Amino acid sequence: MKQTDGKVFARQYLYMNYLASFMTPRQLKNSNVLTLLGEDFREISLLSKLGVPSYRVFSVERDPDIYRRQQVTNREDGNGAALYHGELSDYIHTHLRHHDVSVFNLDICGSYLRAVDPVLGELLLHVRKNPQTVMATYSSAGRDKPQLMEGLKSLVVLLWLAPEVIDRLVRHLYGQYRSAALSDSERGRDELSKNMLLRHMFWLRSHMEHVMIGAYTLGLTESSVVSKAFSEQESVWRRFVGSCQFPVTYGDVLQWVESQSRPLASEETRMDLDFGDIEFLTYAANNGFYHNCYFATYESSGSTVSLDTWLVESAKSLRRNDLVLIDIEGRYYESTFGRLAVDTDRAVLWGKADVKHELRQLAIPPRDEEPIVKALISEVCGLESSTIDMIRQLAREDRSLTARQISQRLSLQLPVTQVAAHMAIARRK
Repeated sequence: MKQTDGKVFARQYLYMNYLASFMTPRQLKNSNVLTLLGEDFREISLLSKLGVPSYRVFSVERDPDIYRRQQVTNREDGNGAALYHGELSDYIHTHLRHHDVSVFNLDICGSYLRAVDPVLGELLLHVRKNPQTVMATYSSAGRDKPQLMEGLKSLVVLLWLAPEVIDRLVRHLYGQYRSAALSDSERGRDELSKNMLLRHMFWLRSHMEHVMIGAYTLGLTESSVVSKAFSEQESVWRRFVGSCQFPVTYGDVLQWVESQSRPLASEETRMDLDFGDIEFLTYAANNGFYHNCYFATYESSGSTVSLDTWLVESAKSLRRNDLVLIDIEGRYYESTFGRLAVDTDRAVLWGKADVKHELRQLAIPPRDEEPIVKALISEVCGLESSTIDMIRQLAREDRSLTARQISQRLSLQLPVTQVAAHMAIARRK
């Protein structure tokens, strides 16, 4: 399949700009990369320019015919890439823990809701174990109504949790899309800008909820706290759907959120993983569709912050860089952002009263199903049992101690996530 110049630009930007700015040549040479090579294997040449050997490339492919052609290309060109036939979710669940992947390029031509969100929790647990990870995730911006509906829910929930912070972020994102020449018509620009905004909101909420569950999995917060937070979010969404009049504008959502009582669980909800850096790139694909690219790094300090603080810092990270907007020919869109005012309040977010009360809800895993925590613990190579006993003793004696504080007290040279895993076991007994 012929690729648009916009997609070629996005690939080159990820590897030659974003990735190269975060990793040294030595790190790149010794890094495993998980990607979806497709039929053309173009990423092999880009990674080769960065010094990444082809045998460090792991690729997932679900289509059996494409997979067979990949095998032929891999053999004839002598690439040595590790090819896996199956679903991305199967690979993440069964193989990821055995590979120290440092770069993820999950360029899925499909819905973020169906392809990335179901595995994001495990990916973020992997990131906690490998703090230098760079992750690229994508969302095809076709007319994917279920994902857009999740975006509307995300906007309502996030505005309710942090009105001022999210309002500023919304105006920042929507303003950039609306100011760019994405369409020849005013109506087209409005529609595209709204769709892009809703996708970004779901991306942020997806991360927020998976970080909540990850903190519970590692024993840094209680399941009752996460359950309470999720329950409050579902309640505010049901109230919105039941009482709001459609079509609904952004100004209508703001007004409705202001009428609601404030969340109770935000201070109790503890978050342990922050964004280090984020860049958004949107390029024009075929047939009038667009592709959203999210390039991110993460930071895990071993301590936790409240959900309120996490949202403030995350929004700052999202606003730090302007959107990169690329047309189908690989050129930057012309934009009036910052020069002409954009009326965000009058942007129509949803036209018909066909939104559903029950959308995607994440399940909180039972305490006896912790394969990734066990994997984290099993990878503490050479750690003496006496040291493990001291970690667990301190964790039980003083529940206010963080993983970083225990590491410092015991002079441990370990990733704080591994110390946190031992703490989790101790505090659950």
